Amino acid sequence: MRRMFSESIIIRMISAAAKGFTAAAHKSLLFGGRKEKTRSRESAAADWLNRLGWAEKFLRGLRESAIARRLYHHKDAFLGRMIWLLLSLGAGIAGGLMQGIGVGIACGGAMAALPRIFSIPPFWIFCALLILLPIGNTTLCWILGLILLITYLFDRAFGGAEGKPWDRSDVLLLIFPLFCVVSAALSADVADSFKVVGMWSGLFLCAPLVRRVVRSKKQLICALLWLAAGGVLSGAVGLYQYFSGMVETFWTDTALFEDLELRVYSTFANPNVYGEFLILLIPLLAALAIYMKKLLWRVLLIGAELLLLVNLGLTYSRGCYCGLALAAVVFLWYYNKKWMMGILAAAVPIIILALPETVMDRIMSIGNMADGSTAYRMYVYLGTLAMMGVYWFCGIGIGEGAYQAVYPAFSYTNIEEAPHSHSLFLQAAVSFGIMGAIYLMILFYQYQKNLKAESASLGRERLLLIGFQAVMWGFILQSLFDYTWYNYRIFQLFWILLMLGFAAPAILRSADEGGRS
Repeated sequence: MRRMFSESIIIRMISAAAKGFTAAAHKSLLFGGRKEKTRSRESAAADWLNRLGWAEKFLRGLRESAIARRLYHHKDAFLGRMIWLLLSLGAGIAGGLMQGIGVGIACGGAMAALPRIFSIPPFWIFCALLILLPIGNTTLCWILGLILLITYLFDRAFGGAEGKPWDRSDVLLLIFPLFCVVSAALSADVADSFKVVGMWSGLFLCAPLVRRVVRSKKQLICALLWLAAGGVLSGAVGLYQYFSGMVETFWTDTALFEDLELRVYSTFANPNVYGEFLILLIPLLAALAIYMKKLLWRVLLIGAELLLLVNLGLTYSRGCYCGLALAAVVFLWYYNKKWMMGILAAAVPIIILALPETVMDRIMSIGNMADGSTAYRMYVYLGTLAMMGVYWFCGIGIGEGAYQAVYPAFSYTNIEEAPHSHSLFLQAAVSFGIMGAIYLMILFYQYQKNLKAESASLGRERLLLIGFQAVMWGFILQSLFDYTWYNYRIFQLFWILLMLGFAAPAILRSADEGGRS
């Protein structure tokens, strides 16, 4: 009986897994690896674990346990599947009770697919995140960010994937979570601020991994194409909303704009937020369309570009119009300064004549205080500036709860409630203090400086860097007039594209050098 028990499939599987884990950990880069001659703390830690004999002790204790004797009387493979199925069912029920049936199904399905998911390369998890971000919801993006982190750690520990040394972009990234934690601890609404920290953290997890999972020019272009595919799907939803009329008209100011029937918002529930997403995508699609050599890819990308431009027009978001215009000027400036003035001189009159009257009315209304939206924002800006005069050093804390707790005391006229300051830079200053606004400006400065310095030394690959430069300039201008981090998916996409922009020069430089050699 003892011999039969020792030959159980369960025992053999656990024994093989334990030995495999020990061997993989001992050889993996996570524990120092064997490629370097020098010993490291991580490698010493692996040796120490091996000397403890934890695998042998675990197996011996398992053989002598009562639960193992009970499990032996069942068919091991069937029992293992049933146990995992019960765990998945429990995860689904727990998720459903806490967040609803949709989240429950997602949690249960993710748990059931976990063994397979961990075998997927992290890059493809990242691509799945990019295509689902425009059409999914925040919970899905949060879960995919967490799965990306776990699969990357597994790949580093047991797959033998090499890491990358830290650089300036990693240091800048690490500062942001510190700002968030300190701001939440000193918040006017601590509970709500820490909820925001929890949500931001899950969405932010993927940012440090971007330059570690996207390692070649082929992967960079592939990732951008997956994001473009998600953008096209969102554009199809936007067109359906326009032609069907099945869209909420809450965002439409029919008093000032009588001909404006509806504003498209696709999957983002707010036309301004959808416009922010389009600003982050349209310049990159333009860069890809010019960069691609194959005619089929160019045709597809130009078609996607036109679809998204139509959707941006249907958002009727004036700030996004301005942001895209600045992105276009920046793109032309870096692409060819000599042609820029000629292209603008020819294109601007054509665009003005081609634009619908409703779009021109929205553009001409910029700065019109008779517009309720413009007047509302101006008074909120004044109230926020008054708050900064008092809370300039440490801020009021992040989150809508903290802002609403303090803003009424500084509000102007009868606008006593506002969810945020309607400006990313003002919100950073009032939430984190003056150092938060300075941090944001340093982040944008380093991003643009890095791209500008590298684009001058590259050949054809500089087109992609120009796209990344134009994207961020357009986003910065829109961020002056709106709190662009208010939507969680835009917040996540911002950090993803920021880190892709930081990583792109090194990736394209190595590809350019490889092509020359």
